[in-house]
Amino acid sequence: MRCFLIITFIGLLGRCYAGDTNEWIEVRGLRVNCWCSPMAVLRGKIYIAGGPDGARTNLFVFDGTNWSQGPKPPGNVQWCGGAVLNNKIYISSPWDNHTNFWSFDETNWAWEPAAPNGGQQGIGQNNAAVFNGAYYQVGGHDGVTDERTNVYKFNGTSWAEVMGLPVKTRMSAVAVFRDRLYSVGGYNQKTNVYVYDGTNWTWGPAFPGGDNGGLATNNEDRLIFIQGNDSVGTWTNVYSFDGTNWTTARGTAHSRRALWSAVNFNGKVYAIGGYCTNVEYRLPDAASPITALYLYGVKISKLCGVTINKLCGRGQ
Repeated sequence: MRCFLIITFIGLLGRCYAGDTNEWIEVRGLRVNCWCSPMAVLRGKIYIAGGPDGARTNLFVFDGTNWSQGPKPPGNVQWCGGAVLNNKIYISSPWDNHTNFWSFDETNWAWEPAAPNGGQQGIGQNNAAVFNGAYYQVGGHDGVTDERTNVYKFNGTSWAEVMGLPVKTRMSAVAVFRDRLYSVGGYNQKTNVYVYDGTNWTWGPAFPGGDNGGLATNNEDRLIFIQGNDSVGTWTNVYSFDGTNWTTARGTAHSRRALWSAVNFNGKVYAIGGYCTNVEYRLPDAASPITALYLYGVKISKLCGVTINKLCGRGQ
């Protein structure tokens, strides 16, 4: 592992940050593209499945230091939800067959009962989270003509349909925050926020907007949205929600188009790459990562106008 000590004299630059001292850093990346891929944390490791054309059956595992490759999923994974229930990762409605539903227990993949999506196409471009002991699949697209309001929950054995979203939504970011299930943003619903209490969906405080992105809580009781796409091509924005208001948080230095998910790992928010993530800035040598893994929540010490930060493993 290589460690770099970076010292920036922000006093000389005339900048001094106040308030939130969280910072993004880039940690060990991957040498393949990962975009529109579900992430999940299982027994102290990050798992990310699928990716772009030619990589949709990949599974990568991050232990906090290194990446390794895991057993391949039974089929293509992209534009779909994933979350952990009962010590298994579940992935629903992936890519080209929206009725598929799989589980993974660190060793083996298994087919699970298909969601009651209705119709041959099922529902793709959904997202998912575990809420009140069940796996929730939220919104999506029927694969033919229309977005959906449908929300389904899986209790580990069977599916049931629950109250749907107020508005047809696909590609939204989904996470649990303060005992509520949140659906944030989405294609054509960029500023919409919906909150589910286990019975009803209500409208939450609107946020600045984004087609899709990653959504996760951090160890300071905030909900963090990492924008992955929007119609005007701004993919560096990050927003923080305290339960009442959305505020702009520190963005990353590089774009993350088609970033699909984020996770809380060891108290920090991790988000993985995105479409063509590092093309515009990665080093030219073949060993450089194509897809970056970002970490949010590193505290930056400020001493006499000097910011000190330690990055371990960057660029490996």
